[in-house]
Amino acid sequence: MKAIILAAGEGKRLNMQSDNLPKCLLKINGKTLLERLLNQLFSIEIDDITLVVGYKKELIIDLIGELNINVKIIENDSYKKDTNILSLALALEDRLSPFYLFEADCIFDNNCINKIFDPLFIDRSIWFSKGMFTQNQNGGIIKADINRKVNDLRIVQNYDSKFSSYNKLIGVMKVGKHEISDYSTYLFQACKDNTKQYYHIPWIKNIANLNSYLCDFGDSLVASINNPSDYQLAVELFKNETS
Repeated sequence: MKAIILAAGEGKRLNMQSDNLPKCLLKINGKTLLERLLNQLFSIEIDDITLVVGYKKELIIDLIGELNINVKIIENDSYKKDTNILSLALALEDRLSPFYLFEADCIFDNNCINKIFDPLFIDRSIWFSKGMFTQNQNGGIIKADINRKVNDLRIVQNYDSKFSSYNKLIGVMKVGKHEISDYSTYLFQACKDNTKQYYHIPWIKNIANLNSYLCDFGDSLVASINNPSDYQLAVELFKNETS
């Protein structure tokens, strides 16, 4: 399986914090988010990697050159008209196969990486979360049964107590061999209809036809960086990390 990293977005909510850098080039403990993720992937011998770039792509391409690593780079020149569904569609048009998807504005400790690539998952499609959905959160949420099989997936603008039994999604997922064909079909059609949407939407609309499971990261360290406050929290969270 391959890994796809989405790094095309402008990250407008972080511009003042990042001096207009792509979010994946923010540094924590002296390394950019992207360099850190790539090192983690290569360390467990995941070397089939596709990186989708757009905003200030030359800065990301320069970093890949400095690291002297073999990464397939795909350019999303329509990133301003895209939320992230087009970036994923471009990566799958290049080569359709089961994949792991990483949003490049997330940071994971090594325990998370081990869970993501746990061989016990084998061919299953997996959504990953960090704890329960709580007040002051929004975005992707997910609910699973006692066997961890997903039965609901949503994107919400605000917290509501009726979603208190849902988990909060974090920016990584896996699409297995049984779902890749149907999901890609739904994704390509949705992308043609409207690129201002998340890659989650085709799955949400066709959830009855797409089996998936939930894995929560538990006490492992993980953060998604959407604004300056998130960045400072991530810096604090990972400041004592030694590996």
